[in-house]
Amino acid sequence: MKTLYLKQLGLVAVALISGSLSMADPPDENNRNTPRPPPHARGVEPVRPGAASGSRQPASAGRGQVEPGRPDGRYTGQRPESGNRVQGGRIQAGGSRSIYASQVRTRTFAAQRGGAPILWHGLAGGGGVARTQYGTGRAVRFGAVGFTEQRLANGRINRTYVVGGQVSHNRVFEPRVWSYGGRALSAAIFVPTVTYRPEYFRWAVTAWAKPVSYNWRWEGQGWYTRYAYAGLFVPYDTYDRLDLWMTDYIVAESLRMSYEAQDAAIAAQSSDEQQAAPSAQDTASPPPADPVAENPPAVTEDVKNELDDQIRVQLEEQAEHKTSSIPPALRPNHTLFQVVEPLNVNAGAPQRLCSLGAEDYIKRTGDIDPQDNTVAVVVELSRDQDCPVGLATRVSFNDLADMENEQEARVAEAMNAASKSMGSDGLPSTPLAQPLVASNDSVPPDQNAADQMRKM
Repeated sequence: MKTLYLKQLGLVAVALISGSLSMADPPDENNRNTPRPPPHARGVEPVRPGAASGSRQPASAGRGQVEPGRPDGRYTGQRPESGNRVQGGRIQAGGSRSIYASQVRTRTFAAQRGGAPILWHGLAGGGGVARTQYGTGRAVRFGAVGFTEQRLANGRINRTYVVGGQVSHNRVFEPRVWSYGGRALSAAIFVPTVTYRPEYFRWAVTAWAKPVSYNWRWEGQGWYTRYAYAGLFVPYDTYDRLDLWMTDYIVAESLRMSYEAQDAAIAAQSSDEQQAAPSAQDTASPPPADPVAENPPAVTEDVKNELDDQIRVQLEEQAEHKTSSIPPALRPNHTLFQVVEPLNVNAGAPQRLCSLGAEDYIKRTGDIDPQDNTVAVVVELSRDQDCPVGLATRVSFNDLADMENEQEARVAEAMNAASKSMGSDGLPSTPLAQPLVASNDSVPPDQNAADQMRKM
């Protein structure tokens, strides 16, 4: 087992490539065409502490000054670490970390434990993403999170997600092609297994007669003790629309899955501490062990409100059965995205890179550039070892489409969780919340996915 990298966790469950990918093609960091794996999966059990007030902005991580970069290929720019790090299996404070690099390594490693060769891409902030093909499938791992992928007979993609060495859940995606700006754009879209009547989506964005308090029952759960009491998450004090409840549900799910992956990484680090790191020349060794990272970034009130706006847009589109010739990630008002698979981006100068990690947030600020299929974004929220907040950069259309898929999947999961929680713990009920079958692709998770992750 290798030491796992915490910064790249996250569920969402979420999601990395799009539908135009041929499973016979080798993994390529610059051409990931299917949805990325989610950082979370299962539903959060209902509840909340009564003392928290959603009107207050949670404490955000402080940021230090970044030193100028060096053109020697080494990590550059030191920033104080305001979050926590893990050492010897325990979370500890302090230390500093490089966030910039003038170049990162890409290496191929020999097959591990009977698996296939592994292509490893380094990240500017440390750690990396491992990809491999096996049989007719492919797999991706970053830190304690990963997925396996297989094509179904109908052309759809079945992806099984693994968190902390355990199969978490699976999702199905469908390849699509859009004619946009005089050219073809391909990506995969999330296929929900259930949907609801338009009236339920409309009810979800309609104000209730009076605000309600909801009992989330989070107190005593490990993720809430670690993150909420550290100021990383403050649920709304009351709810007067379902979309606000869904916003807290989605944020909580992301943090819960990050916690599970973080604990798995701590345990792995404790068991692997005595193992020697592989040399740079030893391609028969497994990929380099990932460094550890601090807690997820604090979800600020502004970002949470932007997330709620995004959720409302998606619910309104469902209520009106809106169809569009524009890819979902490029549609008006689809602007806020949570990163689900770590990636390197330009840091504002030639030969200067930084990385975006799982649970960082970016905001789309422009349309696609037809020359290179990239989209302008700005960093809205990030960990200390990732690109700084306010950085203007670009990400590939396929990466953005993957993040959009994750957002769509989380909204679907939140709607389903709400329909099962109505009439209890303070949530109003409606007869409209009866699920309808949306897809006949009832495909079980790949039970060999966890074993595949161990080979990476």
